[in-house]
Amino acid sequence: LAVHFQDVPRPERARARDHFLKTLQTVTDLAQKELCGAVPLDPADKSSLQPGEAEEGFVPLFNGRDLSGLVPIAEQANFVVAEGVLRTARMQGGHVRSWNAYGDFVFRGEYWIEAGGNSGFFIRAPLVGRCSRIGFEVQIRGQDLGAPVDKESNGAIYDVRPPRANFGKPNAWNEVEITCVGTEVTVKTNGKVGHHFRYEDIDFMKGRSTRGFIGLQDHHHLAKFRNLRIKRLAVHPRQPTP
Repeated sequence: LAVHFQDVPRPERARARDHFLKTLQTVTDLAQKELCGAVPLDPADKSSLQPGEAEEGFVPLFNGRDLSGLVPIAEQANFVVAEGVLRTARMQGGHVRSWNAYGDFVFRGEYWIEAGGNSGFFIRAPLVGRCSRIGFEVQIRGQDLGAPVDKESNGAIYDVRPPRANFGKPNAWNEVEITCVGTEVTVKTNGKVGHHFRYEDIDFMKGRSTRGFIGLQDHHHLAKFRNLRIKRLAVHPRQPTP
């Protein structure tokens, strides 16, 4: 798709381009939701939050009962909900994304991955395009606690940066907290810091999006997710180095 603005006076071209892109994003978002019959979460439903989180400003991304608030970018029935858990079902690939896009936030959730399995959290993901390149991906792999780490191991920023160590384990529930403030990112797994970095300090991260969707990946393996919630951050304080 190529769009030309030669007929727009030069001083107004940037504004015309930005307006076009914003409109295209809005239409794409609505089309994705309509095609899969997605519906938003009930804003009054706080049942999936932990004690005190509502007062802190957290809101749920998943209600533990159905796909409300999630938009599948995948084959039909590839993600299902049972016993309070969102899980991959047909292992056909794709992902589900959050209803809204987020800029600065604290995201919390839990994942379960089978031994040898592969999945991931897409962070600041786009509506279209490769989520792990435009935004970034926190890799989920079914590797044993303390396994050697690299750019594709459990907890890695996929194809960018290995974690400090593998703090997760397969066939068990693991807690994740991801904080994004401007270009600064902190990732914790089971309470331990695996990453703290700024985009500009890593060549392959420079210029990546600072706003986008939260995505849960199906990489053809059994993966489960629960207790997904997020808190928007309205300011851009420098995070202390963990």
